[in-house]
Amino acid sequence: MQNQMQNPEGMLNGIIYKAINDIPVQIEQNLREELPEITLITSAAPKYTEVSLSLIKYLVNNRKFAGIYVTVNRPYESMKQMLEKTVDLRYLVFIDGSSSSAPTSVDKDKKDLYRAWQEVRVSRIQKSKPEQTKECLYLANIKNLTDFIMAIDQAIGALQALQNPVGVKKFLVLDSPSTLLIYNDAGSVSKFLHYIAMRLRESKVKGIFLVLERESDKNFIDQLCLFSDNVLNIK
Repeated sequence: MQNQMQNPEGMLNGIIYKAINDIPVQIEQNLREELPEITLITSAAPKYTEVSLSLIKYLVNNRKFAGIYVTVNRPYESMKQMLEKTVDLRYLVFIDGSSSSAPTSVDKDKKDLYRAWQEVRVSRIQKSKPEQTKECLYLANIKNLTDFIMAIDQAIGALQALQNPVGVKKFLVLDSPSTLLIYNDAGSVSKFLHYIAMRLRESKVKGIFLVLERESDKNFIDQLCLFSDNVLNIK
């Protein structure tokens, strides 16, 4: 397993990690090398929002990645408002499992995903400014992990269809998988995450699991460590 952290302040499942104070700087220091296939980032509650925003800004603005942001904690509209002034949202597709008031069909939105990524491709190559397109898939039922898998599969397929001469690198952030435990049994969630991890590895898409660190979730985080190649803890 990869470990880029120094001056350790703790150990989890045999993996040494350190607490983080300056979040944007520390994210850059720990992720500036080639990203491992799967990274687990845990964060204490007071800094969780800052961690998620800093992570996306770094991946899109600094690393020039295109990606998928899966949120089961915060609605897409809220994320959009926080990011739109500092991140080019054309390089992101969102999957929103927390806004049940505005569900749309996964199949219905498939063409929108491909259109969005095609426009990214045009923008990367021609440096044009295509019009804003639909950027989010809303899932009607957070209890239906099959819908999550369908949406993620389609979004990954759209990412894979993004080809250009310079080779845009790709990522998926899952925020926060532990929330699924409120609505689904632990065994189902574990199988779901295992599938997502395998799908990301097969697709050459960098995966980042972003998890709120709570004592009650220790066993769950231990399981996520088994899927992960690198663990970063943010206090």
